[in-house]
Amino acid sequence: MEQQPVKRVDWSYHTQQQKASTLSVAAYCKAQGLCKASFYNNRNKINNTLASKHPLLSKSSFIEINPPVSVPTPSYTIRLQDNIEIHISDCTNIEHLAHLITLLRHSNKRRGLSLC
Repeated sequence: MEQQPVKRVDWSYHTQQQKASTLSVAAYCKAQGLCKASFYNNRNKINNTLASKHPLLSKSSFIEINPPVSVPTPSYTIRLQDNIEIHISDCTNIEHLAHLITLLRHSNKRRGLSLC
């Protein structure tokens, strides 16, 4: 009795095809007539080989980055009557600040107070 030739499976091809498909590993293996355990074993071998050759292609797609150190911007505080505080930084919109001061002046004039 003659032995059947061993069927070679291109696991790299199948892992790529399964990943590109919408099928789970179990569904893909069933549709292709593949052993699910063999699929997982060979996929792990492929991933480990890639990771050893290319460390940036390891299982994790994330790399750690450190955000730039922020330099504190100078800030100022104006304290007004009635415990009102206005905090101003270099980022403050000057037009908004001028408008706020104008509103405060009008408000204080009505109450007989001076902003200066």
